[in-house]
Amino acid sequence: MGWDSIGFARHSLSEAASTHKLLLEGDKALSGEWERSILREVAEQMLQAQDSMSSAISERAELYNEIRMLSEALEKKASLVKHQDAYYLPDGSGAPDGDPYCLLCWERDHTLLHLIRKPSDITFCPYCRTEYQGTLTPFNMGKGPK
Repeated sequence: MGWDSIGFARHSLSEAASTHKLLLEGDKALSGEWERSILREVAEQMLQAQDSMSSAISERAELYNEIRMLSEALEKKASLVKHQDAYYLPDGSGAPDGDPYCLLCWERDHTLLHLIRKPSDITFCPYCRTEYQGTLTPFNMGKGPK
């Protein structure tokens, strides 16, 4: 969409300008109907260009948002600590601290989602439904038992 939309907009604007130039340089004795037809064509080309530019602007905003999200993910990645089957935020010394985040969600989508304990020795992700062995995803890391 993006570059295609911009190219199409430029093409539509160029056609509109050419048509407008033709109208200005055309035979002054031509009928008003012909002029109205040309003006309608110019207006249509301008609307096409406007639609294409709107699409390009929209896609640009989406791309900037994706770049922002990836940048944030890279910053988080630098601060996360993998311990057994989960990721944790680090404490002051860089050791895993707090409750576990889903390994799969982080590695696939760069999304931090806390795991939830089941009554059995299982933890799971509420988003992707991946289950982990509870002993490999300990809670309260660095804090001792609650």
